[in-house]
Amino acid sequence: MAILDDVLKGGSFPLVGLGIVALAVPYFIPAMRPQFAAVLKSGAKLFLEAELGADDAIVDRYVGAAIDALFQATAHGTEEERKAKAESLVNRFVSRAQAGARRRGWDEQDAERRYRRRLAKLDHALERARHRAKPGQHAALVHASDTLTRHRSKAKPSGAPPAVAQRQAPAQPVPKSNKPTSERRKA
Repeated sequence: MAILDDVLKGGSFPLVGLGIVALAVPYFIPAMRPQFAAVLKSGAKLFLEAELGADDAIVDRYVGAAIDALFQATAHGTEEERKAKAESLVNRFVSRAQAGARRRGWDEQDAERRYRRRLAKLDHALERARHRAKPGQHAALVHASDTLTRHRSKAKPSGAPPAVAQRQAPAQPVPKSNKPTSERRKA
């Protein structure tokens, strides 16, 4: 265990050397390739599970903070003020969810999945929060849920690049002439 601590404390140079050795061993010893592949797959699975678990924990904290802020913001004021505060807080959560999903997503599809998952968690938390809300807060929480539903139903723009979209567009018909080719050239 002390060796591992020394390697991790030493900076990036020992880690780079360890990575080079790990990549070179299967090249020089072909019999170790299947074991190396299994170790790489296991490491990738562990990394992805840890990364997704950390992302879920972060989202749970964001959702909890958003629900707490909704309860505090909708505790006082008229019904219209409560609805306006609730809508503002939901819009703030949505913008943070979009930014966080883009920042942590591996690609556009993964970012979209993360964004949808965050909105679904807030929606579920809003459903649970309605049951413990005071009567004056209930309408504001319903409005917050409706605002979130509007954000969830927004259509995502097509991910196809413009060149692909142009290739898929139908070609415009070329007007045909009954004149022979030689006469069309003269005109």
